[in-house]
Amino acid sequence: MSAIRRKLLWLVVLGFCTTSVLFSVTHRNRFPSTTEESSASRRYTRGSGNDGNRWMVLSLDSVYHTDVTYLDDVTDWNIVVSGAQPYLDGCRKPRCTYLHPKNIKDLPFYSIRHAGEKGYPLKNIAYLYAMSQSAEVIYDLEYGVKPILPMNNFIYSHHTHGLIYTGNTTFNHYKHFGQPCLHPVGFPTSVNATQSKMFDLCYVPTPPMQHGIVSGETHLYHDQRRKVLQISKETSLNLQFDTMAPPAFVPPGRFSAVTAGNTLFTRKAFWIMLLPTSGNSMLNGVIRGYISQRLLWETNDAVGHMGVTAKRNYDKYFNFRDAVMESNIANVLVKELEKWTCDPSNSLQECFGILVKHIVSEGVIDEGNIESMKSWMRDLENINIIPDSQRIYFNKIQYAEDQICTGMHFAPSQHNHKIYNLTSMSVVVQLPWDNKPICPEVDEVKEALRSGAPAKYLFTDVLLIVEINYPQLYSTTRIVEPIYRRYFPNILFCGPSMESFHQYNNGELSHVQGITEGWHYMYGCIAYAMKMNYRAKGYLHIGDDTFLQLWNLHKLPRDHVWFNNKLNVFNRSVLNSPWRWWKEMEGRKNYEQVLHELKDISQRGTEGAELANRFYTMYVRNRQSLDLMFGSTCDFYYVPNRLKDMFVFLISLLKKHKVIIEVGVATVLQGMDRQENIEYIPGKLIFGEDRGRVQELFSSDDYFFHPMKFGRWMKTDEGRTFFCERLLPLLEGGVQFPPKEMHQ
Repeated sequence: MSAIRRKLLWLVVLGFCTTSVLFSVTHRNRFPSTTEESSASRRYTRGSGNDGNRWMVLSLDSVYHTDVTYLDDVTDWNIVVSGAQPYLDGCRKPRCTYLHPKNIKDLPFYSIRHAGEKGYPLKNIAYLYAMSQSAEVIYDLEYGVKPILPMNNFIYSHHTHGLIYTGNTTFNHYKHFGQPCLHPVGFPTSVNATQSKMFDLCYVPTPPMQHGIVSGETHLYHDQRRKVLQISKETSLNLQFDTMAPPAFVPPGRFSAVTAGNTLFTRKAFWIMLLPTSGNSMLNGVIRGYISQRLLWETNDAVGHMGVTAKRNYDKYFNFRDAVMESNIANVLVKELEKWTCDPSNSLQECFGILVKHIVSEGVIDEGNIESMKSWMRDLENINIIPDSQRIYFNKIQYAEDQICTGMHFAPSQHNHKIYNLTSMSVVVQLPWDNKPICPEVDEVKEALRSGAPAKYLFTDVLLIVEINYPQLYSTTRIVEPIYRRYFPNILFCGPSMESFHQYNNGELSHVQGITEGWHYMYGCIAYAMKMNYRAKGYLHIGDDTFLQLWNLHKLPRDHVWFNNKLNVFNRSVLNSPWRWWKEMEGRKNYEQVLHELKDISQRGTEGAELANRFYTMYVRNRQSLDLMFGSTCDFYYVPNRLKDMFVFLISLLKKHKVIIEVGVATVLQGMDRQENIEYIPGKLIFGEDRGRVQELFSSDDYFFHPMKFGRWMKTDEGRTFFCERLLPLLEGGVQFPPKEMHQ
């Protein structure tokens, strides 16, 4: 941008506010986050149907698979299909290409020579074809698997925040996503150790191999499938999972089950996509999954498990009994791959060849795979896909330099899916009040337990984040969790100590160690949840002593910001104020440092420039002046997922310059979105002696009440009676509270 244009824009901004801000409208690199692409990765995410960027590859494994029109609405991906028959319905050029034995002879691949060999997966030719067309991302799927559009549950940027599995056992992703009694096909049944729920939240290279779950007719081992059908009394599976759960990354040194049915590969992992010849298409994918994971250890890359990304209905032509052999093969593979090593002097390509020969020598696959591997590597070299990554010593997980990761304990929730216990041969129903209902004597609770009916006010698409300010307050989780779980199936506790959390809980709650520097900076709690990539529509942050009046709260639009309507307005030019935090370093002075850095980012066009520019534009539009700042208690606020990137970016600056939450959040919200998209809602914020007048000050017309000290209050007859007989019926949507009674 020219200097003249910059000066003109500067003058425009000066016309709106009293503080001069250099405003650059050139959109440059974005702040790196879980869904926002960086400049280096834009080529992965901007592919259209014809630009050769993103490719979907599937194979026809039965003569009855003759139609791919079910993929017609997948408009922004190119598709290549491989099959034995010469004709296929629904594959329309130029978006879709069909490869079969009669039309592949002229393709310039050495691997063509193996296409006539018994059992050779023609899908390998389809991979090479997509790569030769400049693919940057390849989505590998089975026939009949329908991706959930717009496929945002995969991560396309080069780096991302993510949960790194820290357990020592093979990772069963079905457990992580809410089916603790089942095994995915390919999981080694010899593994029976308890799976850890501990993770590290870190900023890492995006896993180049990302595996999704297929809901509905999900692949299970034959015996498990038979038992689930027996329990459900159905003829086909309709298996569901926790759709809110964040992705899990399995680092080098650990294995997980990955098949060819629903897996995304970035260009960095193209070289390990070779399907072996085993005589069974599903087994091909299982073997490839383990070999590719072991090779990724050599580059210190993780495998991503992304949750539900596709669905499938019953396929009567699929032989579900074939899944029996995968268990035995998986047991052998894991045992062999865990002890296999490659000499440090060998290149990645050489390690690939040595590993294939080792697997052949163990009788897992036949000798013909050695020659097909050599042809594969020659083809990759010709189309410039040879890996350029350096081998890395993987004995210890390596993160970015100087990075401090955050500890996370994750427990999946059950709300929209059935859990099948194959030992008791029953459906597990884990209602929040089954174990320790807060008020078992109340009629509404008795009816809820008897009927098993869902609550009237449900927030299944919202992550409730409950802050715990001090270690001794973790005891309140035993009250807060059963109060809210019935309405919020997904709850994340955020506090200062993982040790104290485990002391007060049995491991069935989720917790992030996110308040390590005191409550002044507890805005990190929402930022951590956003970085985990929870599949939420929004994030609701409350204190452990905040009471949510759900009978009103459920009416609010969940794509808007929610904040209390008690904002204190300040002018940065006024140095004195009776409000304590305005005068402290963490108030006005530190926030001004944030403004200076935003100005510098905008002027230099460095990472975050687009977000900084957007923030300035919106702030001036909403408040007419950058001199205005705001302060308020922040024990209740909500941020929709669509503003995640902006919020994480701004919170990183607030934390860097140590701005207290009561100034930071109240102020930056003014520049995150249009004023009409921010809901300022009524609620009680009680201080001083008034905190003893809860019943008197409570109004059923409000949306929240703070503070309501559940730990102390529920131990008194008066407090328990008021909660159980007056508040709980309101939560259940039963009676209307007479306003006059509330103020007697």
